[in-house]
Amino acid sequence: MERVERHELLGKWKLRFTMAGFHQYPLSSYVNSVIKSLMRCYSEHYTLVEKDGAMLLGWKKRNLISASAWH
Repeated sequence: MERVERHELLGKWKLRFTMAGFHQYPLSSYVNSVIKSLMRCYSEHYTLVEKDGAMLLGWKKRNLISASAWH
């Protein structure tokens, strides 16, 4: 009940993590290429873009979710 789920932009999350003392960890270009290959098997409409140190998964040029690594 106390937890509120909300969707926020990647930039806001990056700022929150940075303010909390976390540092962004680089993503693996190998992992990105494997994911892209797998997604092409399902549909040509999936997109995977690396931007600002995060992976952006999209559908038909619309970003749906982002993933990044922090330590």
